[in-house]
Amino acid sequence: MRLRRGSQAIEFALVAPLLLTLGGGIAEYGWYYTRDLAVIGAARDGVRAGAADASGGSDPCQVARTTATQSLTNVGLAGTVTPTLTTMTATIDGTSTTVNMIKVSVSVPYTGLFLPSSLRPANLLAASVARLETQTNNGSCT
Repeated sequence: MRLRRGSQAIEFALVAPLLLTLGGGIAEYGWYYTRDLAVIGAARDGVRAGAADASGGSDPCQVARTTATQSLTNVGLAGTVTPTLTTMTATIDGTSTTVNMIKVSVSVPYTGLFLPSSLRPANLLAASVARLETQTNNGSCT
């Protein structure tokens, strides 16, 4: 009986680092995933607003930039929002059609909880593309 005294403390000392590492990894991944979803949501919100508001006569790039930046601010993030206008040409049954598109790219610096910077991504990136509702806007984003 005397030989077993202290064995629980030794077992805990052997298992505790593994459990702490596992718990820290779960927390880090949750933190990353939450931030990544917020960045993806901001890109989608921006492109949706820019594509739909083009019919209102306002600049779709400015609307997209403002909406995406506000979406980031609402969740406590700050980053770079870059809207661009492009055209795409599609040929269907021999007929060529040009469509105006808007793309919103969002980049947010990622600061992790526990992992050193060499083991985690430096930035969270997302992009979203949509067709402009009104096809009269042939400008470019400034």
